[in-house]
Amino acid sequence: MKHLTFLFLFYMLTVSSVLAQPLMGRGTESNAFGGPALKVTQLNDESVVFFGGRGGVTLNKTLVIGAGFYRLLGDIEAPEAAQINPNVTTDLDLEYVGLDLEYIVAPQRLLHFSIQTLIGSGRAQYWEGDDRVRVEDGIWIFEPGFNVMLRVTTFFQIGLGASYRFVSGVDRLDGLESQDLNDASANLVFKFGKF
Repeated sequence: MKHLTFLFLFYMLTVSSVLAQPLMGRGTESNAFGGPALKVTQLNDESVVFFGGRGGVTLNKTLVIGAGFYRLLGDIEAPEAAQINPNVTTDLDLEYVGLDLEYIVAPQRLLHFSIQTLIGSGRAQYWEGDDRVRVEDGIWIFEPGFNVMLRVTTFFQIGLGASYRFVSGVDRLDGLESQDLNDASANLVFKFGKF
């Protein structure tokens, strides 16, 4: 938890120094965007895919303020300590949503990069059988990362990126701790809007 707090404070100081640049005032340009995203990562020592989306407003083509949502695709078996019924498999599920901040470097270039973070909350839960939730836990997420974006057209961009998911707050799920949900992600991002 101390590492998460330190990283959060460091990141917020970095972002606030970027925001110190004049962004609002005469001639401020703002454009909206949205699009789907995929994250390939490890969760409880298994390779998994998260699907979601993000959207927001871009100010002066450099600062993005928006939101993101991600949900685990498919089933992942919960740890052995959570398997209490031998006739039914218990699965782990995870989803999260949060404030998405991004700083875009050299947005006018065909190929450019950005520094991004998502700060939010979500839930981790154990499922039994088809749709019965056995136990659920609220979690906090801090996910810094970066993207390399290719401007395909004036309204479409595609990018590859990487991020690291820090999770805290797991305390009700047998056999699982917050650090079991921390890991790096390889990301595929699509943006639709005016660039």
